[in-house]
Amino acid sequence: MNRAFKRVVSLIMLSITITLYLFSGYLSDIKAASSDIPYGFIIDNNGVVTLAGKPFYGMNVNLYDRFLKHLQDPGFDSGPSFKKVSDSGIPFVRLIFCGYYPNEQKAYLYDKELFFEALDNVVASAEKYNVGLIPMLVFNYSVIPDIVGESCNQIGNPSSKTVKLAKQYVNEIVTRYKDSPAIWGWDIGNEYNLGVDLEAVSPGNANLPSTYVHYGNPAQRTKADYITTSMVNSFYKIIAAEIRKIDKNRMIVGGDSEPRGSSASLRKLGSWYPVNTYDDVKESIELFTPDPINGITVHMYQYGTPKTAPVRDFQSVIGDLMRISKELKKPLFIEEYGPGDFIGHGKDIEKTVFNSIYNSIIANNVQISGPWICYQDFG
Repeated sequence: MNRAFKRVVSLIMLSITITLYLFSGYLSDIKAASSDIPYGFIIDNNGVVTLAGKPFYGMNVNLYDRFLKHLQDPGFDSGPSFKKVSDSGIPFVRLIFCGYYPNEQKAYLYDKELFFEALDNVVASAEKYNVGLIPMLVFNYSVIPDIVGESCNQIGNPSSKTVKLAKQYVNEIVTRYKDSPAIWGWDIGNEYNLGVDLEAVSPGNANLPSTYVHYGNPAQRTKADYITTSMVNSFYKIIAAEIRKIDKNRMIVGGDSEPRGSSASLRKLGSWYPVNTYDDVKESIELFTPDPINGITVHMYQYGTPKTAPVRDFQSVIGDLMRISKELKKPLFIEEYGPGDFIGHGKDIEKTVFNSIYNSIIANNVQISGPWICYQDFG
């Protein structure tokens, strides 16, 4: 191990130590907080993330499948996972609070006792071990349309069966858990923005949601299953308003990834070109963070292969996103990050990418972020 590498490792460990030290203070603050301080992440008028009345800086992990494991196996207990998270000094986790596929989500309609037993176990375990939760409420945009027999484009229709069931589900979940100190914020979905405005550049009905009939998807998709930015914008406004009607305080985010490099051209021209300018990125982010959504989410990864692509300039990318965050007065939450396409090309290059993102997060003072993903029961 050369001197430079040791220095990088030392700096990273120092940053982690500082983060865990600060977080230990937050736990004390939460326990000592008076009852008039709302639970979870609260965003102030300047777009600063606060917890227990103080600005918060910390990293989470994505431990997304604890609920699904319990749903699949009623004997599963998420407690040991949250104990490991807590023992590691990790303040909060992002996870799924719904079915990944239609057949899993149908348990909400046909076996509510099992469904809520699983969710209750997750929330109780998080409360027991003082771990915060950012639940994703409708992970895949195609799940609810598939359940009610509508096309995916109905997510933008306020009168559709899709939106009616989504509102009912979100209302019931938020009502059930809004008083839990474990809930730190609400995440509507996952990467809806990567599915929008693709019809014109997708010959042969490519880039449509899955057709796994055995999981409850339809056997075929049609052009009506393409979605647009305006449809997602409409869905976000409706669902975020439903959340805010019940929970007046906690952070609400959409769960989107970093905008596609040509998001504006796809939306306006149906083309991959020209690529985004800074203003294009800002405009795309605004469209996916309509009020009362009060936080910006991105998922940050490396693309290409080591032979064809250099390590991205994450310092500049994250710097621009933080500038947009300040201009919009909505905090940046890097919900996922990691080596991405470089995984499998060697541990050294994977570590280089990971550390580049990590150091750029620290250097740009991103308040909340977290790597993707923990495997094998918090491995």
